[in-house]
Amino acid sequence: MAASRHGDAVRVELLDDGPALPEGYAERAFDPFAPPEPTQGRPGIGLSLAICREQAMQLDGHVGLAPAPSGPGALFWISLPLRPTGP
Repeated sequence: MAASRHGDAVRVELLDDGPALPEGYAERAFDPFAPPEPTQGRPGIGLSLAICREQAMQLDGHVGLAPAPSGPGALFWISLPLRPTGP
């Protein structure tokens, strides 16, 4: 896990070491009811990433998913704008 500032936003990245992403999955992973790939061996109804995307959008942010830069796994990220705090 890593966090970094990019201009007026913060980006948090999470790199997992699970199985490689099947081709084309990253494009539909955030669609509601997009089930997990059968190779993952876990049940699910495909709402977790859709909910993450919706929540990020409500905060003017973005989420993404890409194959891990090296080896199997995936890189998940969320970018949220920084806002002033306090009075």
